[in-house]
Amino acid sequence: MAPKALFSLDNLQDAIANIFNQVQGSLANHKKNCVNLYKLHVQAADHIESNSRTTVKLVGEDAFAQVFMEMVARALTVKKGVASADRIIKFIGSYLKYINERIRLEKADKSASVARHAERNSPDDEDEEETFVSRFVCRLLKWILRGFLAKDKNVRYRSVSAVAEMILWLGQLDLEIYESLRENLIERLSDKESSTRAQTVAALSRLSAIEDPNEIEEGEKSILELLAEVLVYDDEAEVRRAALVNAPLNRTTVDVILSCSRDVDLLTRKLLYSGVLYSKLDSPRSLTLVQREKVIKDGLGDREGAVRAAASKLIMKWFDLVHAEVPNEQVGTWEGDDGGVMRALVRFLELFDVVGGEQIALDALNAIFVVKPEFLDVFTFTEDYWASLTPESALLAHAFVLNTKESTRVDNAGLPMVTAFAFYIQSLYNKLLEALQAAEGAEMIRKEDDIAEALDQLYKIASILSSILSIAVGLDYGDEIGRRKAFSVVKDMLTHPTLPLDLVDPCMEVMKAMLPSEREFIRVIVEVIIDLRDGEEPTEEPMEIASHTSSFSDTSQSTLKGERSSKKLIARDEMSKEDREAADLNDLRCLMICNSVLERVNGPFDDNSTLQGILNDLIIPSVQRKELVLREKALTGLGLCSLIAKRMALGSFELFSNECMRAPDPIRVVVLRVVFDLLLMYEKEFFGKSAEMDLRLVAFLLSIMEAELGKDEPCPEVLSLLCVGFSKLLLLGIVDDEKMLLCLLIAYISPDTAGNQEARQCLSYFFIRYCMAHPRNKLKLQSIFMTAFDTMTRLSESLDESQSMITPEKFGEMLLAWSDPQFGLEGEDLASIKDIHANIAIHILIALYDSERSEMDFRVLCHLLNQPLYWPEDLDRRTIHMINLLLSNHGAQCPFDVATTTKTFDRFKARFSKIYSKQLSDINPHKYIHDEEVLKIYEAINVDAPDSDGEIGSWSPLRKEVSNVESARNKVSPDLSGANDKESETEEGDAVNGEDHAEEIASRVTTPGLIDVDIHTSAHVLKSAATSANSTPISVTPKKKKGTKRARTPDSGNPTPAERKRNRAASSRSLARSESDDGNVTPTPVKTKSRGQVKSGAPTKQTRQRPSEIKQEKTGVVKEKPQRSGTKPKKASPSKASATTATTTARRSTRTAPATKSTTRGRRKLPIPPPAPSDSTEDEDEDELDIENALRESPELGGDSSDDLATYSDEL
Repeated sequence: MAPKALFSLDNLQDAIANIFNQVQGSLANHKKNCVNLYKLHVQAADHIESNSRTTVKLVGEDAFAQVFMEMVARALTVKKGVASADRIIKFIGSYLKYINERIRLEKADKSASVARHAERNSPDDEDEEETFVSRFVCRLLKWILRGFLAKDKNVRYRSVSAVAEMILWLGQLDLEIYESLRENLIERLSDKESSTRAQTVAALSRLSAIEDPNEIEEGEKSILELLAEVLVYDDEAEVRRAALVNAPLNRTTVDVILSCSRDVDLLTRKLLYSGVLYSKLDSPRSLTLVQREKVIKDGLGDREGAVRAAASKLIMKWFDLVHAEVPNEQVGTWEGDDGGVMRALVRFLELFDVVGGEQIALDALNAIFVVKPEFLDVFTFTEDYWASLTPESALLAHAFVLNTKESTRVDNAGLPMVTAFAFYIQSLYNKLLEALQAAEGAEMIRKEDDIAEALDQLYKIASILSSILSIAVGLDYGDEIGRRKAFSVVKDMLTHPTLPLDLVDPCMEVMKAMLPSEREFIRVIVEVIIDLRDGEEPTEEPMEIASHTSSFSDTSQSTLKGERSSKKLIARDEMSKEDREAADLNDLRCLMICNSVLERVNGPFDDNSTLQGILNDLIIPSVQRKELVLREKALTGLGLCSLIAKRMALGSFELFSNECMRAPDPIRVVVLRVVFDLLLMYEKEFFGKSAEMDLRLVAFLLSIMEAELGKDEPCPEVLSLLCVGFSKLLLLGIVDDEKMLLCLLIAYISPDTAGNQEARQCLSYFFIRYCMAHPRNKLKLQSIFMTAFDTMTRLSESLDESQSMITPEKFGEMLLAWSDPQFGLEGEDLASIKDIHANIAIHILIALYDSERSEMDFRVLCHLLNQPLYWPEDLDRRTIHMINLLLSNHGAQCPFDVATTTKTFDRFKARFSKIYSKQLSDINPHKYIHDEEVLKIYEAINVDAPDSDGEIGSWSPLRKEVSNVESARNKVSPDLSGANDKESETEEGDAVNGEDHAEEIASRVTTPGLIDVDIHTSAHVLKSAATSANSTPISVTPKKKKGTKRARTPDSGNPTPAERKRNRAASSRSLARSESDDGNVTPTPVKTKSRGQVKSGAPTKQTRQRPSEIKQEKTGVVKEKPQRSGTKPKKASPSKASATTATTTARRSTRTAPATKSTTRGRRKLPIPPPAPSDSTEDEDEDELDIENALRESPELGGDSSDDLATYSDEL
């Protein structure tokens, strides 16, 4: 056998490097390499040098640590995701784990040599202050902590990952090192990289196990509290998942961990059920009753099937644990219960509050039957089962019936027949009456223990009876004897004045299932209400709430006698306080029964005459009561009646609209629900018949939302109802209003809805579905893009310190994602809206010329331009030209003050030029000088439109005359070899001066290809053209004079770029609004003076002018932009009348300047589809008249429909 090679420090680097090379390949060889590296470590630790008699120099340990850290340093700079670097980081933790275990094993060994080595080097030896292992760990930890503050994000990520791997095997640490480690990790919780924060969370979770709460200073947060904050507030789902997986599950963190069931991230919610609760929770009894119900409710109620499946798997594990806990002596106590499944299910139901919340327990049972449908085959119901019913066993029978669709299983289970079931119901009803009497007796004695026990027994019997009644709904009532028995029992229950109100709905379901028709069902319930009201003392005289309601009444059909009215008023005044309270309770019971029957009626109101008496004698008087509970139930009943009576709905809409504005919040919730139901039910009666009525209805609805958002403490239920109602109206296409869409956008991001999960969840679903429903919906988003952005920025600026909302960048990115043509659309739909993002870019670029905006707005808007917008290859050249026009003139007109914003803008400009380089080279700007939208762009950015290239369009009346001149000159001078190809521009004129003006035109018009031109001949030929041009306006761009370049000289009067920025026109947001003569609100024009009246000189902030206009004003001549042929010339505004008159007198060739108008920049007006045709019948005309009258009479339904979207956003 060859002798072993001697160890040398010179070979240490090569040996360690060889080990690290092997470590990178696979995790399988880590254990072998840990052994080899430990041998090298021990051998290196034995190399020491003596400095003096008392001290030694640890040469070997220093060399090993230096080489080890050098190998690790090479992995710290590697980016995330490289497997070889990940294996090196894991190897660090594996090696620390190995050396600690090896030291403990060596200490336990009894051999002499190993014992001496362990005694000299054991880290657990209290006599030794330091060992080579502890020194190595401390040195390595301090060196890695230096990487926490590195600028390179990869170094920070790898350093934190290494500490997370090492932290469980650090052994005993000095207090100073522990504090340094804790502080550095807490600081990394605020790292800007989410991957680094995720590794920090993992490290802190492991460090929390050794944290002593008593050592935490006052005011300082513990590690568990910091992890809880990360779990709730961190923006990245990756970090929240890391906190969820690594945080310990104990009493401190359980509530925060369970809150992840409402996390917005799908994987986080799924991980809660499949990972954390399934693996870390030993027993469901470790959670409280409220926590268990939250797990079931959120898990099975999740919108994603993957989360529901994970929750069902967790519930099945809970059942298996409960099944294993059932004692053997209790198994099989019920006949036919094979394996004790039914008994185990009853025990499982005891985990929940079946009496107070049976729906959650029922959902849990349904989940078990979905996972294990074979459990349904073992059910057997015997007489002993029905004789000893408990709330849990009754609910189990109910769940069996709900999940059993096959009649064979029902027959095999042995469910009783109708007659037997009626006797079971009768028996339970008798027990319920006894419990009611016991509760009344306990209240008279006023013993708290007896009252609590009596009420508990009453609630249990009521829960059992509710489950049995639910089973009775599905029975076969072909047996007439059993049907009559069940009918008698259920009717007696409804007639009892002290029946628990929770049993009203189950009894109504049984009655509807037993009775043959809806008319008979209504008749029986009306009799029940009459019996209840006959049993009480008269309460109050019925009062009519509106003339429109009484018009629908038919007193001859009333089932209650009208003679009671006068007696009731007198009798109620003579009642004592207790009697009045009892009468009110009876009225409340009757209203609940009435609403319950109305909820189950589908036929028209006129087909059931018995309902008219209930309406007149019960519902309408209760609406006028002051008690909120009675009013709420009465308004609910009136709304239910309106849903089956169209004329009643149209007549009572005014009542509901008034209640929406002035009633308390509980009443408003009911009324708003009724209003939206009516609008959805009678869409054609409320919308589409009159534009004015549509505008008033929309204004009325928007006023409610605005008033609610303007409150200091808005009602969450009202806001959620408004959001749901608006979403339905827009998604169904009933309302197509930009203001309503803008209102929903603001509500979605408003701090008022931050804690309103119902509203936020509704809107998050709505906007996605709305954008995918139809292409025109994306066009709506495009049209309100800048208005929504401006409203959002103003809202964010007005926030309090305690409020927070989404950033403008995120909001803009969200709108761009929703309006993306590729999102949810394809084929023809995609082709029809392919230019949406291009049009949004135009709106943004126009906004960049707005001097009133802040640099923050400029930065955000430039950021949005660089988002991945959809740029189709076949984008029309007109749109490309408009974008290029805005890009190319921005630097000269209004440069940015911040260099980073300029850089971002230039990046988009270069990107756009690269995408459409070919199209830009082929575009002729002169082709679009007569396009209205292009001219608006020129006007918006204060740039002169380009002059004509001398090519007169075929539409011009001058075209034929020029053609005649060309042909005549070709005959005179056929030689075209020396033709001058230079084009000149023509000046517009109205040819009122006859021949002189024709000569002036001829002097400027030269035909390409001719050397010599006979001016007199041309003038003679063009006389008739000039004369005809007097009646037909000719669109010719004025010629640009030489020497009027935009380049600035020190002595010139032209504005500098900085001056242009200061003097550029304000946007439509900042324009003052002035009242016109007719009362309509119109934006004040930017240019407030007539051009002929403005003094010459440099432009001011009040009036922004082009250089060409300045020169014209010096001479008192105002020139006008050309108009498209065939269009009617615009009249001059009153403010310019005097200047225009003076100018036309001096020079008649100049036309009157057009009136100033508000600038709607770069926004196309979308076509509005015509309303759907409807049959015009007399009834519909009357209905329309009723609605219009109601709208006129109701002050809340008023609104100025002429307000534009910008004004509405200012109001928001």
